[in-house]
Amino acid sequence: MTATALFVFLHTPHPTMPDLVLSDGDSNDAIAYILSLKKRKNP
Repeated sequence: MTATALFVFLHTPHPTMPDLVLSDGDSNDAIAYILSLKKRKNP
């Protein structure tokens, strides 16, 4: 998963989900958090 793919996902309407309205800054923060999770090693 890339930052670009996550950005597109967050800004694309999904008919079966409520619309998520985030500013570009909030989107970037959420994307940075999501991408940081895959960098963590499992204990």
